[in-house]
Amino acid sequence: EETRATTFYTTGTTGLPKGVYYSHRQLVLHTLAVSHALGSAAHATFGPGDVYMPITPMFHVHAWGLPYLATLLGAKQVYPGRYVPDVLLGLIRRERVTFSHCVPTILQMMLTSPAAREVDLGKWKVIIGGSALPAALARSALERGIDVIAGYGMSETCPILTLAHVLPAMRDSDIDRQLGYRCKAGRPIPFVQLRI
Repeated sequence: EETRATTFYTTGTTGLPKGVYYSHRQLVLHTLAVSHALGSAAHATFGPGDVYMPITPMFHVHAWGLPYLATLLGAKQVYPGRYVPDVLLGLIRRERVTFSHCVPTILQMMLTSPAAREVDLGKWKVIIGGSALPAALARSALERGIDVIAGYGMSETCPILTLAHVLPAMRDSDIDRQLGYRCKAGRPIPFVQLRI
């Protein structure tokens, strides 16, 4: 279980360029932790009935490790190839995609695409990472019915550390209060200990 499973090279967005490797144990523990975090949340959940489409490439920390979770759950998986907004929106409509993750820029491009007017996004759950989720973008997503939350992680952590799920008591609060929570880094997922 301590054998290297994969190697990942990063340009060092937040530091010096580096190579990171993940053991089989790290990948399994990360998958189980994210499974619990997304399976036990009050919203933005990920389960076997979801249709999963990563909008983060596999070379970006294994698409945040979520393809392993999709495989563990037995969820249908849709891999889009190039990240062209109209193609992504067409796949969401045709394949009935319900769960994705991406960076803010891609979500912005999708929401402003003319093709977005023809797609019902009301069942789509999206985790935003890679950079901060702007409140204006989160508001636009929520107004379209998208259940959007921020997440945080690093190459060295396999990667997800936190998710910004809104607590059940806050779900019925006004949108401004929800935005304050949805756009934060969030709370640690299981097996994660943070020191700030």
